[in-house]
Amino acid sequence: MENILDKIISAFDERFDKLGATHRVIQTMQRELNERVETVEGQATDHDTHTLSLETSLDTLSKENKMLKSKFNDLEGRSRRNNIRIVAIPEVAEKGEFHSQSPLKEPDPAQ
Repeated sequence: MENILDKIISAFDERFDKLGATHRVIQTMQRELNERVETVEGQATDHDTHTLSLETSLDTLSKENKMLKSKFNDLEGRSRRNNIRIVAIPEVAEKGEFHSQSPLKEPDPAQ
C-alpha cells in the first residue's frame, strides 16, 4: 500500500513540477509581452509628440508661405507697373539703326 501511495505521490509531484515549469514559462512570456507593450506605448507617445511638432511646423510654414506668395504677387504687380511700353518705333531701330527723331513729336515740316 505504501508503495502505491509513493507512486501516486511521485506522479503528482511530476505533474506539479511540469505544471510549475509551464507556469514559469507563461510568466516569462507575459513579462516579455508587457515589456514589449510598454516599449510600443513609449514609441507611440514619442510619435504623437513628434507628429504634434510637425503639425505646428506645418502650420507655421503654411502661414509663412501664404505671406510670401502675397508679397511676391504684390512685388510682381508693382514691377509690371514700372514696365515701359514703347510704341511707334520701327523694328528696324532694334537692329542698330536708330532714328534721331522722336516718334512722339510731330515731324518738323521744314526738314
